[in-house]
Amino acid sequence: MNLDRIAFLSASTAAIGLVGAALAAEPPVLKAGLWEVTRASTQQPTEKHLTTMCLDDSVQAEMREFGMGVAKEMCSQSDRRLEGNRMTITATCKLGPTTMKTQS
Repeated sequence: MNLDRIAFLSASTAAIGLVGAALAAEPPVLKAGLWEVTRASTQQPTEKHLTTMCLDDSVQAEMREFGMGVAKEMCSQSDRRLEGNRMTITATCKLGPTTMKTQS
């Protein structure tokens, strides 16, 4: 799996609240349709990457399952908080030799 695909899957996972599946906060079910996710890196803060994805209930279920597996296998820390209508996800995951820290 190449790094762009891993980055896409990681961004997608974070975008719909999949990391930290064992926590009490449940991710929201997103409205079906075309969604855009913008991601950036602290190493290249001015470079933004836009990803588009078409979501429906079945795609969200697959992504949720994928995210649970990723969190169990690769993440040493994951936290998901729901405050009002805002969900914040913080995770530290190991991707090969790279440690990825994310907050979304």
